[in-house]
Amino acid sequence: MAVGAYAAYNIAIRVPGLSFLVVLVLAGLAAALVGMIFGIPSLRIKGLYLAVATLAAQFFSTGCSPG
Repeated sequence: MAVGAYAAYNIAIRVPGLSFLVVLVLAGLAAALVGMIFGIPSLRIKGLYLAVATLAAQFFSTGCSPG
């Protein structure tokens, strides 16, 4: 959701005359693309490894450090 919200904000700011529905569709596409980038490699892992990979993806995408 954060990727979609951030994309919607950036699209709305950078292209001021764009319709709100178009902004929502473009933001949804951006969120889907990022979801596919992180989701497709994780299709083959299960259980605890999936949880660890999801947590690692969150730290990579937000730039936060665990400490």
